[in-house]
Amino acid sequence: MFIWYLLKFDINTEWRHWLQLGILYGCCALVKPHAILFFPGIILYIAYLLISKRNAPIFKTFVAIFIFIFAAILTKLVIGYIVAG
Repeated sequence: MFIWYLLKFDINTEWRHWLQLGILYGCCALVKPHAILFFPGIILYIAYLLISKRNAPIFKTFVAIFIFIFAAILTKLVIGYIVAG
């Protein structure tokens, strides 16, 4: 489900969709801890996806990556703390 959702994104994707993707990834990392090994590949794919378009704003790329990383890490840490204590 995560990959299907990621493949729908492009340069015009709003920030809240990147946030939702990060939350979904954080939940996936809770269920399958080795999903964290997939993290650098996802970051590279997002960078490629946003930079590959001509005249793509670099700032928007960094913001999308930051929002995704922040949401994924925060989701994993908060839910993990609530469940495990």
